[in-house]
Amino acid sequence: MKKFIYSCFLAFLCLYRSKYQNIRNEVVDHPQWRRAGNTPPAPYLGLRNLCSNILHRYLYPKGSCHAFIRLQGLSYLGANYPKTLNNLLWLATLAITTKVALGKIQERFSLASLRSADIQVHGLVYKKLSLKDGSRHVCVPSYIKPKKLITAVFLCSIHLAFGQGLPLNDSLDETATGITPLKQGDVIPGLSFENSLFNAGNEISLSKYEGQLLILDFWATWCSPCIAAFPKNNRLSKELENLTILPVTYQSKEEVEKLFGRLPRLKDIEMPMLYKDNTLRHLFPHQQLPHYVWISPEGEFLTVTGSEEISEEKILDFLNKGSLPNQREVDLVTIPVETPLDPDQAFYKSLMTDYQPGRKGIYNFFPETENGGSRILASNTSPYMYFRIAFKDPDTKNILPNSRIRVELSDPEKFVTDVKGKEAVKWLMEHGKCIQIDFPSNLKGQEEEIFQDEVRKLFPFARPVFEKEVGKVYNLYFTGDSPDFLGDGGESFSEFDFTGFSVKNASIGHIIAHLSIKYLQHLDGPIQNKTGISDFVTLSIIADLTSLDAINEALAPYDLELREEMEEINVLRIIDAIDTNH
Repeated sequence: MKKFIYSCFLAFLCLYRSKYQNIRNEVVDHPQWRRAGNTPPAPYLGLRNLCSNILHRYLYPKGSCHAFIRLQGLSYLGANYPKTLNNLLWLATLAITTKVALGKIQERFSLASLRSADIQVHGLVYKKLSLKDGSRHVCVPSYIKPKKLITAVFLCSIHLAFGQGLPLNDSLDETATGITPLKQGDVIPGLSFENSLFNAGNEISLSKYEGQLLILDFWATWCSPCIAAFPKNNRLSKELENLTILPVTYQSKEEVEKLFGRLPRLKDIEMPMLYKDNTLRHLFPHQQLPHYVWISPEGEFLTVTGSEEISEEKILDFLNKGSLPNQREVDLVTIPVETPLDPDQAFYKSLMTDYQPGRKGIYNFFPETENGGSRILASNTSPYMYFRIAFKDPDTKNILPNSRIRVELSDPEKFVTDVKGKEAVKWLMEHGKCIQIDFPSNLKGQEEEIFQDEVRKLFPFARPVFEKEVGKVYNLYFTGDSPDFLGDGGESFSEFDFTGFSVKNASIGHIIAHLSIKYLQHLDGPIQNKTGISDFVTLSIIADLTSLDAINEALAPYDLELREEMEEINVLRIIDAIDTNH
């Protein structure tokens, strides 16, 4: 009798607001459902649904985010609630809820046994009220006022006390994003689905397949391997006892029927299957198709596989011997698609910045880094120097002297400057750039080519062009019979300053590079190695390294000599990049 009176009262409240049908309509038409692509709830029926209507209709203000009410793994989703509800209605609801439901509530649990915790669902914070044993819990938005929160607890308590809950397939299908994925070893709930094809219009219940090996075949109409597997899967389902392969797709009935009606090889296949699934794909999340989920005759989630494991041999191995097939690795999507990559996890990265105060203007190449790769790091460097370092002489692989670089840009001031002192610093702060490139070990040997590409990106207005012309060169010759200054194969060492250099187990090219880049960069031609010595050398000289004559005098005891000669050489021209928009 009390239940009847209470039901009438709740129905009166709904009718009093003249909104009962509109309750469903608002939920059905709410744009939040449309954006999510979810199927809206069916019409509410029965006492438990009237309770839910009151809760959803009046508890939350219009325009608020959705609220979950969970019961034994089931979910409701309510949205688009009106702003106003007078205090009288609240007091009446609280009073009758307290009086009628108190006895039933005390049979199930006391409010003192509730525990509270904040949780996040899709980025929104909810207050989770649950029993200490975890068997019941209610989630409501954390911003709900205490008065309304108490009402929520009581209304949901009535739902727990009187109601039996919605059918599992209804609740889960309609709020699939609230579903917790199953783990291997979990027992599959007895779900039922109305969205079935080739099943005489009947619903499909998973409990129907108890005692059989059930393989869920997740597929899509755009998946060629999925479609190609249908004839084989159909044959296996018919020929093998205690086996059912159940195709499942998220797509619509129309899309499935169109495919089966269009492809001749599918016209004779009438395997019962599920369409417009929004439940199983969340219970068994996956990224690859086809995706097969194996469920034991006892309803236990066994494993997941690819199509290569769906064979008569593998299936009989399980049915006769209990042997499971090779499991597919499943990588669940837990990171939102708009989340940037973590730079700390990058094995290859290229960073570019403007001038950074406090950093030295320098270029460094590190052949070995902590990850086994290599690194280029340059800071506060001018565009001119980037091009000079990146685009070396194609023949000698040495950095070009300034005399062999021609800047022919229409606006050269943003590329190079002749100013000195404070004005030079000011210019560099405006035009200088920093770059760091971290290379993985598999890109070793390709650093120079990649660096050139990055420099082009950093300064897209300039283009390097190499041309040949006759000009001065400074060739280093060995004039003796055999060198007596070869290295001993031990540890390498080198030290250079303006008063001389000392090298041990270093190449001739190493010496030439230092002279070209720093001490003899004023020469009007490149320095080239014509000694014919490819072994490492050990030698030391004391001389003014900016003077060609002083260097030759110091090199004479080693039978080494730098000679000025005329040859065809490479010249680097920096010209305006071609505008690809014209």
